[in-house]
Amino acid sequence: MVADILIKGGKICVMPGEIERDCQLENEPLILLLLAVGGIDSHTHFGCQSMGIRSVDDFASGTKAALAGGTTMIINCVDSTVSESLMSSFEKWKKQADQQVYCDYALSVLVPKWSEGSKKDMAELVKNHGVNSFKFSTASKSAPMLNDCELYEALKHCRQLGALARIHAEHGDLISMVCKEEELLTFNCALRACSLSQLAGCPLNLPFVVNKHVAKSVAHMKTKGLIVFGETTAACLAVNGNNYFHTSLSHAAAHVTSPPLRPDPTIGNGLIRRLASGELEIVSSGHCAFNSEQRSKTASGFGKIPQGVTGAEERMMILWQKGVNTGMLDPMRFVAVISSNAAKLFNLYPSKGRVAVDSDADLVVWDPFAEKILSTQNQWSKADCSIYEGIKCFGTPVITIVGGRIAFEEGQVKVPAGSGKYISVAPFCPLAFSRIVMTDALQAKTAMNNFEGQHQKRMTRITKPPGGDSHGLW
Repeated sequence: MVADILIKGGKICVMPGEIERDCQLENEPLILLLLAVGGIDSHTHFGCQSMGIRSVDDFASGTKAALAGGTTMIINCVDSTVSESLMSSFEKWKKQADQQVYCDYALSVLVPKWSEGSKKDMAELVKNHGVNSFKFSTASKSAPMLNDCELYEALKHCRQLGALARIHAEHGDLISMVCKEEELLTFNCALRACSLSQLAGCPLNLPFVVNKHVAKSVAHMKTKGLIVFGETTAACLAVNGNNYFHTSLSHAAAHVTSPPLRPDPTIGNGLIRRLASGELEIVSSGHCAFNSEQRSKTASGFGKIPQGVTGAEERMMILWQKGVNTGMLDPMRFVAVISSNAAKLFNLYPSKGRVAVDSDADLVVWDPFAEKILSTQNQWSKADCSIYEGIKCFGTPVITIVGGRIAFEEGQVKVPAGSGKYISVAPFCPLAFSRIVMTDALQAKTAMNNFEGQHQKRMTRITKPPGGDSHGLW
């Protein structure tokens, strides 16, 4: 959209059609926008570990990369461990982020084990610390994962708290033994996650939808009334799993991620079509970067290589190139899947994810004709390898604005470390929980009416039954 917008105090205060009538704007800065809403990356892993190895991008370099790509807010995973409480993990990660971030952020907390302590900490995080989503994993026995019984109890607890459950659904028990059928196992585990979510009555976010079978199952579950939100990644749209068979081991290792990329070259276009139709809602980055030295574990097998790729900077450019420039997405849908849908799902809307009076002035100036060739030579990530190497994109961010301040312009970060804010998010987001709240209220009303009717029937006194007077209640 092309418009003149006035920003004061980090908020949008005047929209098109009103600026000309305001006589006190002569000395106020006006910002010309081409594409207005800043990106929200709902799934990053800055500072996380894989195979015991810490990723190279922390909150500082990661959020710089996000700004360079037009993203104004990230939701980062708190990589909790079994040996510490959820509260202590949250406090440690928030302290690090507050000192380093260059854009706004929220936190989604990984629950590595199920216990009474975890249950209490989840309630405390939701009620007093602005957390409204929790992540669970069934992906790998080398990392903390919950069994089905524990996952079911955790989902029921999420429903009570009004928190969104996010499940990384892979078959950790069998994946290391049956690698050839990993795609089938992922499909099976995604269905299992959906079934448990339905039994618990809890809204579900399925990140890392990377194959057509899982995408199809998400669409099917929606038709059955399940509240499930599918999320894919920029990597799946840009490259495919044929890179694992490259003659260069370092090239193949650079593409190792979880779940793995699929060799079918048509998957990217298929996922974009599902984004266009609304069957999938969000494109995130899943950014978890490692350099070549960290990945040089091929002698021990691919299973020992740290899993994760970049994407915080490339996410919006990849989707514009693969979706908008090919005609599969219009600009409105592009904005929805890179920003607005995430804002609604994580209860950030309408402050985030839209351009309107009183919304946060998180904006991006987008040049749809600017050309950029993605490369490790011009990326902000600290990784020395990129799965997007050599991809040419037409459509790039020019200026990124966070809270009314120009945060990125002309290839440079313009704000200091720690300038981003922690965004406290409330539970029971309407997009995920409105149907549940209404259904619960209706069921409670129906149950009360039925109880009152039965109660009245049991208390009916028959004064003249056949055979004589009655002094009892029938």
